[in-house]
Amino acid sequence: NTAQASPNPSYTIGGTITGLSGTVILQNNLTDNLTITTNGNFSFSNSLNTGTTYSISILTQPNSQTCSITNSSGVIANNN
Repeated sequence: NTAQASPNPSYTIGGTITGLSGTVILQNNLTDNLTITTNGNFSFSNSLNTGTTYSISILTQPNSQTCSITNSSGVIANNN
């Protein structure tokens, strides 16, 4: 038998939008743009490997609103 190394697991970054009236565009690590138009849960399409850093930013604010992000950066630690 040959032991096989398990692949480095990957996870998605997401969160919850509240109070949105319009369209906001978020980015993860200055890429992976995500356009959001409704309140609720969201998740970026690109997954990241355990141990990878992430940094969420707002690319485009909604008209007449200023959004902010809590817990916008960190390191992937074995969960979404």
